[in-house]
Amino acid sequence: MCIIKDYKNTPVNHEIYGGVYGFRPKSGIASFFYKYGFIGASALTNTFFRLCLPDIIVDLHPDNGTKKAFLLVFHELSHASHFKTVGSRYWIKYINYIITYQSKASPYGSGTGANSGYCGVGEMWANFCADYFYRDYYGTRTSPNWNPKEDFYDPGFLMDAVNNISDLTIKEVYSCLTSSVTSIPKLKDKIKNYTKYDEKIDKIYNDDYDLP
Repeated sequence: MCIIKDYKNTPVNHEIYGGVYGFRPKSGIASFFYKYGFIGASALTNTFFRLCLPDIIVDLHPDNGTKKAFLLVFHELSHASHFKTVGSRYWIKYINYIITYQSKASPYGSGTGANSGYCGVGEMWANFCADYFYRDYYGTRTSPNWNPKEDFYDPGFLMDAVNNISDLTIKEVYSCLTSSVTSIPKLKDKIKNYTKYDEKIDKIYNDDYDLP
């Protein structure tokens, strides 16, 4: 299910509904939705959470244009692809980190709080994918919004790795997004299983980016 509105992560809320995964109606997930103004407190019912939660939320305004819409949609679909491989228990920790540590000045926190690695991996992947497919579709070197050192998760690491290491593909990076990859260093180590150029991975990671 998809709603057209702008928020900075993909909760895949319909999939994580239910106390078995840590969120309960009218408690944790309710607070999340109330905080972001999705719905008033009086409407937080079990039926709503079970049947009506959107999985993907995208912001589309008339003045954004097609290219902005392209980036937003591919960013959010990349989150959905990540969720597909890791499941709800992983995603709950991802969402909980953002709810706990975000601020107006720093929507994703500083990258140092509990479960920050889940967010780091997810946002690195989604930002990388959106720009990767934008470049491929529009035939440009980069998108207007690209920031290789964005926040604490530096999506440029994946872009440089895929573009500069001959035996590494985006499909192989996707294969690294398992439920055991809960931090950016673990993602880096997992990527090494798909290339013979371990030293290039380390060089990009250590020399070009400020990553944990």
